[in-house]
Amino acid sequence: MSVIKGKSAKPELLVLKFRFSRGVRYRLNHPRLLGHPDMVLRGQMIIVL
Repeated sequence: MSVIKGKSAKPELLVLKFRFSRGVRYRLNHPRLLGHPDMVLRGQMIIVL
């Protein structure tokens, strides 16, 4: 994954927009969690790296 330099690539943005339109709320790159996960679903206690 070190080859991928940019953030918010087109596939990632499509997934984020789809989740938001379905009512799933999330935080991106949460600073308080170890490793700064890509997405944190706080209500369900799910972390996506």
